[in-house]
Amino acid sequence: MPEEERRVGALIVMDFPPTPRTTYTHPNHKV
Repeated sequence: MPEEERRVGALIVMDFPPTPRTTYTHPNHKV
């Protein structure tokens, strides 16, 4: 997968529960 997708995925994993920042970074993330 693209490098940026991997970086965003890591942010979501590290930042849980999801904060407005992660939601804004990856609006298409399915919970």
